[in-house]
Amino acid sequence: MSNNKNIKKMFQKEFDIEIMKQRILNKERKKGMNFKNIFKWSVAPICLGAIISGVLLFNNNKELRSNIYEPNIEPKNNVSMYINDVSKMMVGSLKIDADIKVVDGVNVPYDESMNFIEKLSLPKDFKGENDLKKDILEVVYTNKDKTDNSYTYLNNFIYTVYSNSDERNIEIQFSKENKPIRDYLFSEEGSKLSKINDLELRIYKYDKVYFTEFNYQGINFDIETTNINEQELTDLLLSIIK
Repeated sequence: MSNNKNIKKMFQKEFDIEIMKQRILNKERKKGMNFKNIFKWSVAPICLGAIISGVLLFNNNKELRSNIYEPNIEPKNNVSMYINDVSKMMVGSLKIDADIKVVDGVNVPYDESMNFIEKLSLPKDFKGENDLKKDILEVVYTNKDKTDNSYTYLNNFIYTVYSNSDERNIEIQFSKENKPIRDYLFSEEGSKLSKINDLELRIYKYDKVYFTEFNYQGINFDIETTNINEQELTDLLLSIIK
């Protein structure tokens, strides 16, 4: 049996692709939380620990290729968009195993890397009365090394905003010093680059979820959206990448 077939057999046994799909789509840990506008800084801190086991999503069947297409969006000279649809890709090898602590960030001092938040272009149904949003700021802490168990190293921030119905959301991880931690990755093999205002980035789609990561003006961004259409995604990215 070839190495590729051995790998495929092993991970089909160890991982249920439907479970992984739900893990990506549902974001269960954020359901049921009380939302406050992050700039009110009024919610008591909430701490929770999590072990993130990263999974690399890749194509181990040469006949099963990602679907690359141009989205139906408003044409603009400064936007060249390609969507790498990986909805049919197979689950692959473990990539990351990071022990982290996620903390409610309402009492965290304002950082200049957060400046983009107030300028985000959000869909209309993401704003309630008096333009108040259902949003939350979280902080991801890790240990400095294997001997450390204090969870005091600030790795990145997570800003999440929800639609009024809670059926749609946008999650933006960001950091000036580090690359945000993600528990699953996509292979770049066979993917196509997009370009927004001369910044190159890869945009992936998995079912109703879009993913992208890039560095802009010294800040590492990792963006994941659920039930957002492609024009809304484009407008969101243009509000960050000037």
